[in-house]
Amino acid sequence: MTNKTVLNCISSLLIIFLLFPAILKAQDYTVKGIVKDAAGNGIAFVTVNVKGKASAVVTAADGSFTLPVPGPKSVIEFSSVGYKNKFLELKGEENIVVVLQESSSQLADVVVVGYGTQKKSNLTGAVASIGNKDFKDQPVSNVANSIQGKLSGINVTSPSGTPGAGLLVSIRGAQNPLYVVDGIPMLSESNSSLSTSFNTTGEEVGQGQNISSIADINPNDIESIEILKDASSAAIYGSRASNGVVLITTKKGKAGKSQIGFNMYTGIQKVAKKIAFLNSNQFVDFIKEARANDLKLYNANNTVFGAGFDASVLTDPLNYSAGNINTVWLDQIFRTAPINNYEVNVKGGNDKTKFYISGGYFDQQGIVIENYFKRMNARINIDHAVNDRFSIGTNLSISKTLNRRSFNDDTYSGIVTNAIGASPLMPVYDATGNYAKFEDYQASWLSDNPVKSAHEIVGTTDGYRLLGSVFGEYKITSNLKFKTSWSADYVALTDKLFLSPITTDGAPIGGRANKANFNSQTWLNENILSFQKSYGKHNLGALAGFTQQSTTSDRNATSGQGFPLGSGLSDVSVAAIITR
Repeated sequence: MTNKTVLNCISSLLIIFLLFPAILKAQDYTVKGIVKDAAGNGIAFVTVNVKGKASAVVTAADGSFTLPVPGPKSVIEFSSVGYKNKFLELKGEENIVVVLQESSSQLADVVVVGYGTQKKSNLTGAVASIGNKDFKDQPVSNVANSIQGKLSGINVTSPSGTPGAGLLVSIRGAQNPLYVVDGIPMLSESNSSLSTSFNTTGEEVGQGQNISSIADINPNDIESIEILKDASSAAIYGSRASNGVVLITTKKGKAGKSQIGFNMYTGIQKVAKKIAFLNSNQFVDFIKEARANDLKLYNANNTVFGAGFDASVLTDPLNYSAGNINTVWLDQIFRTAPINNYEVNVKGGNDKTKFYISGGYFDQQGIVIENYFKRMNARINIDHAVNDRFSIGTNLSISKTLNRRSFNDDTYSGIVTNAIGASPLMPVYDATGNYAKFEDYQASWLSDNPVKSAHEIVGTTDGYRLLGSVFGEYKITSNLKFKTSWSADYVALTDKLFLSPITTDGAPIGGRANKANFNSQTWLNENILSFQKSYGKHNLGALAGFTQQSTTSDRNATSGQGFPLGSGLSDVSVAAIITR
């Protein structure tokens, strides 16, 4: 070996020796950093990976992460639901701070699908989604009103205009879907046992108007609504989902400075266009003309009206003094009704704890006198990260509702129907100050004086509801997590109905009162193990779980009759006779 060769070998070894630390550093290069939002708060659960590589890490509760990378010139990708994806090309940094911008469009691309979320592009079932911005501040009492006319395949109809009345929701033709609020299957049918149809002896002959159980939820507390419309998407809920599923997700807090919000609206409701009826003079002229024609026909052939017809009815004087009485009955039962809503909320949190607290009062008066729906509600949603792996939380809502609705509003003997058929010759009150009797004014087919029915037949439903859950989630690995939750739905309703002794329906039995109670307790335990991992452009997800649910209901009712006239007593406990 020549001296030149030896020198070359030594030079090569020297170069290798000098580059060896750099080679090791390139192989073991690690980047540390923190991911923040625009307000400077750390973002948890952000996926951080080297572009084009399958391996990834997830940020901790404070947004921090540590990521091994191939070298100091690597390109790192940051992605999280609700934020725009970001790519960062390293320039030798070992400590970085990354700020992600919120993306409302990306939020719209992610939907709740039962036990988790998915991108719309990955869905094979029929799912419709709507966000809070599409229905906030609408003057409605019911969640179902919020989606009316906004989603394809969903039909919402109102069988009654009474405030708080039940709505018919059909998904692809199937009615009464399952409602799931923050993962809690909700008892959503009408639980009122208030019967408001009676015959002249006071016996119940039909069920009255339904109320809406889902009106217990304040629409402005809702963040998003997803509709699972077909069997494949709703199958996870079993037979309960045979008519479709409405998934409701309420608002959550976000890390950052606490924010206090106040929201209110007020408005009026009125009949858009009333039916124009004859006034008293026109009505009298019409009756006179009809009687004259009938009398002429009777004189020509006195058998045309059948045997036993009393022709004196064709010449009886009308109970009317021209110009003195001209009752517009629709004006007597309809009114310009106010609707008011007041809400206050506080939301915020830090890296570990996020909260959303709200309270509200909703008051909707009906356009028919004596009708109203009132709701007081409170909600608290809390999420707390105990550490990087374990988090806990609770969603709790409490509401009280009071609903008064019309007597037989959907039958021929209802208030509106009677007002349409009542004579303009009949005053609301007679000369003595009592309610005028409809049978004295050529209206014997009517049920009763419509104003009397509105005031003297009182049907109310007083409701309380608690809907809540507590949960804990543990991240076994960055891709595998276990969640357990306990939920409860408690409902208590009290129905009261009073038919005053002065009403046509209550008079034969001295007045009648009904009182019914309904109580229901539902509890649910869910234990879910889920796996989610990305392999390049491919995503793999798996879910296994065990749930158990129990519902206990109790219903009782009492009826009584016989009340002192003018006493003001209306509770069934003071009835002279208890009939049930």
